[in-house]
Amino acid sequence: MGHKFLKHISRTKINVFIVDINGFQLNPKFEARNAFENVVFLNKELEMYDSSLIHKPSILVLNKMDTENALEKYDHFMQEFENYESSLQQIEEYWRPTERVDFKSIFKISAKTNMNVEELCLEFRELIDELDDTTKSNKTNNSNNSIEQLM
Repeated sequence: MGHKFLKHISRTKINVFIVDINGFQLNPKFEARNAFENVVFLNKELEMYDSSLIHKPSILVLNKMDTENALEKYDHFMQEFENYESSLQQIEEYWRPTERVDFKSIFKISAKTNMNVEELCLEFRELIDELDDTTKSNKTNNSNNSIEQLM
């Protein structure tokens, strides 16, 4: 992902993983990876950079659901994802994360056709509001504790 980008991620409130349901191939020298493998690799990259990032609230977005065979690929992805530990065994040991990102939700979208994009935006808003409420509550509690200590 690159250290500049990972440094930026350190300052965000939530992680959003946007993965092509069709997979990804960096270039012809490398094997193509399916969507599940991409999620695992992204998880491992975060872990290698800063393992605390794994514990941030996260959303997984599977994009390009408008493409041919996308629903079959989604079903295959979910089967691998639901059987995470056994599916992980297919991946080279070096790339297996020791901790798993706990996605608050998984969205199927098509950025091209706007399928589920509005629902995804609403989920972002709700999660950000929830995090803001928690932060405000923690600050209020800390302020009250500080005042009590002064008395």
